[in-house]
Amino acid sequence: MGQRRRNLSAAVLLLVLHLLLLFSAPGTCTPARGRGGVAPTKGEEDGYSWFWATAARRALVGPGSSPPTCRSSCRGCHPCRPVHVAIQPGRSFPLEYYPEAWRCKCGNKLFMP
Repeated sequence: MGQRRRNLSAAVLLLVLHLLLLFSAPGTCTPARGRGGVAPTKGEEDGYSWFWATAARRALVGPGSSPPTCRSSCRGCHPCRPVHVAIQPGRSFPLEYYPEAWRCKCGNKLFMP
């Protein structure tokens, strides 16, 4: 019984150490440059801001297409963000389903991506 318990404890300890190393490794390295060896842009000097921007963009993704980047779509208006909007066809009777599309939104204005 004692040998079996020792083997189980060693296996659990080994698993915990592997998980600790796996999850702490990305946090220990500090990037000298931005993504892919490219010099960081103005918003990326703090290190991982590109990571959070990508994560926020991926959070918008649902079934179907991915959101546009909306970088230069809002004609200088900031902040320009991708939004899902329902496309309402010009019909006199209401439909139960409206197709949805991505648009870039800044303030209360919508722009084509």
